[in-house]
This record gives sequence, C-alpha cells and structure tokens, in this order.
Amino acid sequence: QFSTLPDGEEVKMVTVVTNQRGAGGRQRSAPRGLALALSSLAFGYFVGRTQTIVPQIQLGEGGGGPSSLPLKAEAAAEKVLDPQAQASGPAGLEKSGDVTATGGGPEKFTTPINRTEARINQQLIDDIFRGVDPFAQSVVVEPDWSYPHTNWRPDFFESLWTQYVRPNHGALDFYLEVGSFKGGSITRLADLLKKKCRNWKNVSLVCMDPFTGDVNMWDWNHQGGSTEYRHNFLDTGPDGRPRIFERFMANVADKGHQDMVLPVVVGGLVGMKLIDRFHQSGRIDRLPSVIYLDSAHEKDETFLELEQAWKILRECGAILGDDWSWDAVREDAMRFVMSRDPPSLPIYDKYKQPTPGLILGPNGQWFIIKNGKSCKFDANGTW
Repeated sequence: QFSTLPDGEEVKMVTVVTNQRGAGGRQRSAPRGLALALSSLAFGYFVGRTQTIVPQIQLGEGGGGPSSLPLKAEAAAEKVLDPQAQASGPAGLEKSGDVTATGGGPEKFTTPINRTEARINQQLIDDIFRGVDPFAQSVVVEPDWSYPHTNWRPDFFESLWTQYVRPNHGALDFYLEVGSFKGGSITRLADLLKKKCRNWKNVSLVCMDPFTGDVNMWDWNHQGGSTEYRHNFLDTGPDGRPRIFERFMANVADKGHQDMVLPVVVGGLVGMKLIDRFHQSGRIDRLPSVIYLDSAHEKDETFLELEQAWKILRECGAILGDDWSWDAVREDAMRFVMSRDPPSLPIYDKYKQPTPGLILGPNGQWFIIKNGKSCKFDANGTW
C-alpha cells in the first residue's frame, strides 16, 4: 500500500502479509516473486525522490506484531535487483539484523517458548515484561560462536556448587549472571545443568547486561587495529547500534536454552538494585544462590558491583568472578574480600587461596562465599 505525500516528507510503507513458515517454525518473508515485484514497483515509483520506504512484515498465524526497518528506495531496489543479493538470499543480511533481500523486515521467533516452571523467571516475566517472554518476539539473526575468550569452566562451577554452596542451599533455583555478552558462559552452564542437575527445570538463569559493550570493547572494535583480541565485539548494524543482544538471543536459541535463560537488558548495578527492591517488596520471593560477575573491568567499578552483589546474595551463597589477570578486577576483588575479613575456606581441588575467603581457579575464575564462618562444606559433595 502506498500513500503519496509532498516531496521531503518521509512516510512511505510497504505491507506484506504472509503466513509462510520456514525451518524451526520461524516466520518467513514474502515469496520472492512478490517481494521482487513490490520492490521494483517501489523503485520505479520513488526513483529520484528522497522519501523512505519502510518494508514491514505483518506476522500471520503464530502471533506477534509487525517488525519494520527503514530503507531508502534506491537501496531497497539495489538489494533486490543485485544478482548477488538475490543469489545469497537473506542469510548474509540476517547477520546484521538488516532488511532481507527477499523483501520484508527481520524474522522473529514465533513458536511458543516452552518455559520451565522456574519460579524467578516466571515472576520477572509476569512483572517487568508484563507477561510477554523476551524470546517470543526476538529478532532472528544467525548465531555467532566466534568469540574465543569465554573463560567459564564447568568443572570449576561444579566444585563451587557441590562442595561449597549446595551443602547449605540444597537445590539451585536462582543463578544471576551480571555481564553476559553473547551468551558463551550462560549456555555452558545450561548445558551442564541439563546434563547433571536433576531439578534443572526449577532453575532460573537470569542474565543482566545492557548489551552495549564496555569501554574496552569500544576501544578494541576498530577495524585493523593492533590488538590481540581480533573480534567484532560490538557487532554493529547499519544504524551503528551494537547488536550484541540480538546475537546473545540467537546463541541461546541455537543451544535450545530459551526455556531456562531470561535476559534483562539493564546495567549491572541497576539490575542488582532492582533485584533487591523486588525482593524487599515481595515481587520475587527469593535471592540468588550464585552471582556470576563478569561486567565491570575498570578500577573501583568491580568493587561497587561486588558490594551490591553481596547485598542480594543469600547467606552461604557464592560470587563467582572472571578475569583475575586484569589488574582492576584482581585489586578490587582482593580489596573487597579483605574488607569483609572472612575465614579461610577449605580447598578440595588443585586451586589456590590468595587471601582468606577467596578461591582462585583455572582460566582466571575465582569465587568468594558469603559469611563463610556459618557455612557448611563437603569435600564429597554431589549434585
């Protein structure tokens, strides 16, 4: 449908209604022939003008509202009429979440999300998300597992949980991750829980991250820079906005963990204060047993996050951290632990205790136990 407005105004819309479904039950764009015809029409009608065409998919059965992205008429036609774009199809463009060459906006998950009965996940979905699961309408992009620096170790977590935390808490029900990036660590945990934890369906895995990158990611993201990391950290799309969140969602879905993982797009300090407020007001009925802190990497920032994490951590719960080799992280963690004057913890594996109350493991992973004097530990702990 086209509406004609005076030159200089920017409201032009193409609406494509389709009930087609692709692999995995995902909503697909319009048939190629129809898309080509519409795009050619758009190009012929608007050539030489400055208005914007907004391709829009109106989702059919399976639900969900429309999704749209603006695209200049010339650019739209170029994408469709270019033989290489036609040959490659939407896959390449999906990497950036851009409008697909076959016409229409980015795909969305439209199949029902089979959530487990995990209590905190459901309480948060019903409350802050007003009953709509974030995965139910997330934009579909391709998963990306190219990030090489995920340090989270299943064996280290298993030792932490079975020997230090489970003897006090029994079953794991609420795990909070602060700093999730593209989902490497939380998907490893979900893999582990589904393999070894009998009550995994009761575990809420809540991930808090603004998904906009920290100062280091912005610094290292320049093309051709002399950095050892060599990774597209920000994954920016055509609008210049980081698409870390879209990639996180795709990676979690790729591993099939939408049933356990709940993303909350918020900074670490704000998110942890929100958990505190919700618990005090009764909007959630429990606090986390384990908090994985992999967010701030600047001096004093880690200390502030440790203080807030400590407030919302259950007694005898654990703060699990990463990047011990980073001076800012290591110094803030040491300063925080020494300010609490905790007792020494028993060491059951080949780990180290650089200061009483802090266990240092492989790959720069470390943890501390809240109020260890009153906690029970078990060298033979099991799931």
